[in-house]
Amino acid sequence: MNIGLIDSGIGGLSVLRAFIAAGVPANFFYIADSGHLPYGTKSDAYIETRMEILTDFLVQTHQIDALVIACNTATAVSAKSLRALYPNLPLIGIEPAIKPATLLTKTRHIAVAATHSTINSPRLKGLIERFATPSGITVHTIEAGPWVTLVESGEIYGEKAQQSIETLLNPYQFTRANHTFNTEKTVQIDQFILGCTHFPFLREAIQDYLGDSVNLIDPARSIVKQTLTLLPSAKNDQASPHYHFYTTGDLSHFKTQLSTLSFHIDQADALTR
Repeated sequence: MNIGLIDSGIGGLSVLRAFIAAGVPANFFYIADSGHLPYGTKSDAYIETRMEILTDFLVQTHQIDALVIACNTATAVSAKSLRALYPNLPLIGIEPAIKPATLLTKTRHIAVAATHSTINSPRLKGLIERFATPSGITVHTIEAGPWVTLVESGEIYGEKAQQSIETLLNPYQFTRANHTFNTEKTVQIDQFILGCTHFPFLREAIQDYLGDSVNLIDPARSIVKQTLTLLPSAKNDQASPHYHFYTTGDLSHFKTQLSTLSFHIDQADALTR
């Protein structure tokens, strides 16, 4: 069983990590399109073209049985066109988990952090209008593109991560344990959606900022579940999993990123596309 994953960089590794944790015995082919990072500031046409090129490579070279678009931005922009191009290829996209957050919230205030492209996408607007607005739930949207850069540079712990999180979140005045804002302006969110696959790598730092009363939602495990539903035979495969990584950026740097995040490397290659 061959499963392809594509992201603009290393963010999609948070999704691959969920597949590894679930013990899915497949051959995984992961493409980090680092040479064209970040997707969050690119035009829709540019992202669609990149996704078509990389998907074609995975289909033609590795005959993948399913494609996971391990990027919220790429899903919002290109999932529809890719499904039209590859109608027989199971395609699993990832999107901000608005519906689960609306089902879980008690305070009726939730937040979603994502890239500029995702925050301004019709797809996110539609999810909010479908699941949050009818129930009177307020969704606070946070453009957190700088967090992508943090993760790509390996700054997932420490002072730089803390400063970036504070800089982006302080203006929202979310209620925090042991911190005092103007009580007339504070907002008590209880669900915080990680709307970019890079952001789970900052989970610890974000949780430290918000406190334990806020639930952080990462949809990676639901992506694994959906993939196995579409590929039921994958669960019964007796082969050992194999991990083949590609990057359109600097290969040496990419290998360092993989090692930093404790990923086992069966094979890693540069991809010129």
